[in-house]
Amino acid sequence: MMKSSLKILYAITGHGYGHATRSMVIARALLKSFPGMELVLSTSIPAGILKSFVPLENFVLPVRARDYEPGTVQRNCFEVDGPATRAAYGRFFEERERRIADEARYLAEAKCSGVISDVAAVPVVAAARAGLPAVVVSNFTWDWILKPVFAGDTGLEEELGRLAADYAKARRYLRLPFHPREHPFAAVEDLPLIGRRGRLRREEVFRRLGLEIADPRPVVLVAAGGWQAEGWPAIQVQGCEEYRFLLVGDLPVHSRAQTRFLPFHFTPDLAFPDVVRAVEAGIVKPGYGTCAEFALNRTAMVGIERRGFREYEVLVEAMAGLLPYQGLTLEDFFSGNWQPALQAVLEKPFPPLPWKGDGARAAAARLVEILGGGG
Repeated sequence: MMKSSLKILYAITGHGYGHATRSMVIARALLKSFPGMELVLSTSIPAGILKSFVPLENFVLPVRARDYEPGTVQRNCFEVDGPATRAAYGRFFEERERRIADEARYLAEAKCSGVISDVAAVPVVAAARAGLPAVVVSNFTWDWILKPVFAGDTGLEEELGRLAADYAKARRYLRLPFHPREHPFAAVEDLPLIGRRGRLRREEVFRRLGLEIADPRPVVLVAAGGWQAEGWPAIQVQGCEEYRFLLVGDLPVHSRAQTRFLPFHFTPDLAFPDVVRAVEAGIVKPGYGTCAEFALNRTAMVGIERRGFREYEVLVEAMAGLLPYQGLTLEDFFSGNWQPALQAVLEKPFPPLPWKGDGARAAAARLVEILGGGG
């Protein structure tokens, strides 16, 4: 039974839109299933962008501006900058105690009942200090991601143990698919895949994009996962005249195939998963959000290589069992050698999804049980 006055802080890391999109899907499920709940989003992602990810209808969802951790500093959209990441965390660990104290003070002053975190550690340990339950919802934790980045730096490696101990203060880890075996939690429950599904029919998406529905050429979405392409070299696509390309943002792609450019920011009227559902394949940067949406919308995927990001190998292994998947090296991506990978994924069959039901509703029900004191 949910407490009538349940007020939850939903802390969302600002590093990677996959955390935000799945959190917004869960937030909507919480508000629909438990209308008496008060939910406050806490994140560094601007409120306008955050609320554009998932239609919230008439629900009131306040957003508190808060930056929780450095995440990984990226050299570009495909490569982690190790030295810059280590420097950022050197500063973060110096500020850690102040950040935790500030967060615990807010939780007390705002009279919160509990915390959901995806996937910052600061609000988890702050909840423990405030005497509140916390639940982590994620497919990884930052201590796992950062382990190879910090390798060889004794001071930072020691800090990872402290970060893991912070996570361990959570009452439960609701673990999403695409996860590694390692985690720092005492109690773990596995959730089905959670992500956004397209709402519009293919014919409507094509109409809004000005594409001919009767044209037999496969449509391929090309996107760099929330990054713009400033400073990229020109990409001359080799062959591929038998495809049509939808290019997100300012990608400097030149091709003899039919191409259309889409706005960098999608809107609720035509969201990213609507387009994913409508196309035959995508050439995209693998991250949780993109992988989940391609899997749930049953669209073939060519994944661009990501260097230095530990989650990449886990995602690639998982995607190969969920949909037609083919990797693409950075060299092949930037040289425009796309055709072999596209041909390969479009010839592969779709395996069945191993999950059934609504993952977001299942997550919402468990979150209320745990944070409301029921288990």
